[in-house]
Amino acid sequence: MRSTDTHVFFWGGPFSNWNRSSFPGEAAVAELLPRLDRIGVAHPAEDSPLTRLLKAHRFNCGEQFMMAAKAWMFDDATRLRAILAETDPKKQKLLGRDVSPFFADVWDAACVDIVASGAIARFSANPSQRKQLLDTGERVLVEGSPRDRLWGVGLDWRDERIEDPLNWRGRNLLGKALAIARAELSSRYAPRRRFAR
Repeated sequence: MRSTDTHVFFWGGPFSNWNRSSFPGEAAVAELLPRLDRIGVAHPAEDSPLTRLLKAHRFNCGEQFMMAAKAWMFDDATRLRAILAETDPKKQKLLGRDVSPFFADVWDAACVDIVASGAIARFSANPSQRKQLLDTGERVLVEGSPRDRLWGVGLDWRDERIEDPLNWRGRNLLGKALAIARAELSSRYAPRRRFAR
């Protein structure tokens, strides 16, 4: 990870969706349901068996929540159970690719809110990582993955060209989701100012 006055560039580490840090599904689902309702994305009911399964799980990383929420959203109970049983983020991602049915337009509308919801729950449950995220202030969070042009920018975090957003080759969706989570966490955990009477 490295920082400038305006950006934080990372790949791996505490801001990665693959970072091993457990968090309760109940907290992540509590964040997710109102977000999906707000953007008008259909999902299983709060009291459905699949939602109860998602809420009862303790996730080992953000990737597991993201892929499990994908299976949940598309009502794929088989994939959901397989993702919840898998502990390796790489294998979780592969299982998530096989979710069926799958509608790209629905996923595209919901995926950033899904990752943001998982991140809010993950950083809430892990105070030292939450402090790291909040310490980034208002800087733009940038996943400097040379291979990922969807969740990252398609440039290595150490590459000097990454400092100019005009050079980015990707959408940086993980950075956007983390910025949403940071804003929410800042409102909940930032020190309160005390005013003199």
